[in-house]
Amino acid sequence: MPSVHWPGPIVLPGDFDDADAPDALVCPITQCLMTEPALVVSSGRTYERAAIVRWIQQHGVDPLDRGNVLRVDQLAPNLAVRQMVETWARQRCGGVLPTQDVRGGSVPVATPPPSIAALVDADAAAAAAADRPTQEPNPAPAERTNASLATRPFAGEDDPIVDGAITVLGHYRAPGAPPSEDGKFFLFSSARLAKVLRGRGWASHGVLADAGGHVKNGAGATAIVTNSRTGKTGGCLLWGAGGGSTGVGVGCWNPAEYSEPGSFRRGDVLVLPDFVGAGVPAAGAASGRAGSASPNRVVEKVLTPARVTKNSGTGWNLAGDEIAFGRCGVVGDWWRELSVTFEFDSPGGVTVSRVRTDSGADLPCIAEVQILNGESWRPVPVTRDAGSSSAGSPVVDSIANVTKVRCVWSETDLHKTNGLSTARGGGGVHCEVIGPADPGATGVTGVTGVTTGVTTGGAGVATRRLPMV
Repeated sequence: MPSVHWPGPIVLPGDFDDADAPDALVCPITQCLMTEPALVVSSGRTYERAAIVRWIQQHGVDPLDRGNVLRVDQLAPNLAVRQMVETWARQRCGGVLPTQDVRGGSVPVATPPPSIAALVDADAAAAAAADRPTQEPNPAPAERTNASLATRPFAGEDDPIVDGAITVLGHYRAPGAPPSEDGKFFLFSSARLAKVLRGRGWASHGVLADAGGHVKNGAGATAIVTNSRTGKTGGCLLWGAGGGSTGVGVGCWNPAEYSEPGSFRRGDVLVLPDFVGAGVPAAGAASGRAGSASPNRVVEKVLTPARVTKNSGTGWNLAGDEIAFGRCGVVGDWWRELSVTFEFDSPGGVTVSRVRTDSGADLPCIAEVQILNGESWRPVPVTRDAGSSSAGSPVVDSIANVTKVRCVWSETDLHKTNGLSTARGGGGVHCEVIGPADPGATGVTGVTGVTTGVTTGGAGVATRRLPMV
């Protein structure tokens, strides 16, 4: 078979922002700037090489023409598009890019870098084979084991993946459950979720035995998730499975009893809409609220309170600090009123721009701030996503010298909104206080928004269609 020479991928700076890349330079699958453009010879279409190879290996057809069979050896490097990408990237970087490797290599079949999902299977198979007695006369085929999947460390995702999303690495089956249960629970990279949460701590302290249960004791997290393959959006339960930020977590729809077999397949892209877009603030670090770099760009961060106290009863008697994004979430006792107060001990207080929550317009939140040495409370805007107010509150100037922020929901019946929680599942709404970043912060770049049917980001945030892979 004749070999094809592939130049090395275009090397971009780590903080490179491709949000406004021309459509001709964007891969139809990843919706990101192509760094290794691959031409489908039979159709003339161009894709990111790793993405189209992965697609062919999984589906065997052209992604934009499902009637045409497609093989990996029908790909060739699109040198013209590669030059256009490099030229555009250099212009964005003032004419300078990192050292490029144009030598590449010649291969008969294009192969993408191994995905973390493949590493899961390989490690699990090796572990199963190692555990099997060597004297067994007719060894059974290697099987994936939950134990090895839950404890193997991973460096991170290798697959092309959109920001604000995690990939389903495989199925988790509770001990003793029949194979018909496959797809009810899924495995994901804890490291990837940590990146999606942009520095927020998440409830990863649960053990494998927690999977399939509830998060009422806080040993797990809840989040709104959209499965890009099925289109379903709802609350998801996420457990750390003892792996922390380097292991594998287990998830399912909330509540676990209602999660159905076949809901998740390996390779599914699960989008967390509350963390899609350039406007999502990072915890304790700068994050831009607008998607494009601009002299007037508002840069914000999540403020870390000294204490979060509950002024009302909470469901399952959870502590107030469980209201943080990435944790269990909180509801009022029997889904009635919920009131929590964020307290800041910084000398002179903190500067607050807004409060961010995921409860939605059906369960509106009213937020107020108290200023240092002041007795009255002043209203502060509440936003549902990165930059737009869910309650119609106008964007106002930041309020300085704040010592307390009080957030109140008149009811918290989550059966009415978003599907974060039910009576069985535990968990509830999340909330955080946002303020301007420290002086000199320039924001986080290189984050691309994704259109998922849920509005994300403020004015100016670039959005792209979610890849259906």
